[in-house]
Amino acid sequence: MGPSESAPPIDKLPELAGVDIEVPEPPATGSAIIKKTENLKVTYNNTPFDLKVLSVSALERDFVCEISICILDVRGMVAEAEIRMKKEKIGGVKAYVFVENLDRESRGLGLTLWEISRRFVENFANKWNISVKHEVNKRPGSGLSSQKWDELFLPILEKYGYIKKEASGVDFWEKNYLP
Repeated sequence: MGPSESAPPIDKLPELAGVDIEVPEPPATGSAIIKKTENLKVTYNNTPFDLKVLSVSALERDFVCEISICILDVRGMVAEAEIRMKKEKIGGVKAYVFVENLDRESRGLGLTLWEISRRFVENFANKWNISVKHEVNKRPGSGLSSQKWDELFLPILEKYGYIKKEASGVDFWEKNYLP
């Protein structure tokens, strides 16, 4: 924004919860790598933030797509999410989502990023016409107790039809998104 331009009024900015991350086009060849960066101004609880999205996609080995989402304010990064999509040996793609809310003042921001990431996984399956298995591992941390994780995530996982699994004493949930 130049010196003569002013920031748009906060009531004209999109609400973060309604933002959909654009699903990249599938690369045409096995060696093509597509990189794209998006910068948006959004609000969360009537607070303006910058949303930066970097997407990288390729069809090399087991790599398919990686999305990095950063939420920033005047202090710097306040939350981030990473979405990793990898080819499965048995066909389809497996999705992993990692979210961290670094700003304890913005309660629910991490959960909102997780919801945006979940929608991306679903939209990816539809756009690429491929089965995507989304695995959610129970990983409380960054000030979030195991009990609080359950309180926040279990209703959402149930709402979207994720199925609880257990391996080596670790709780995780899966959902297959079909095109």
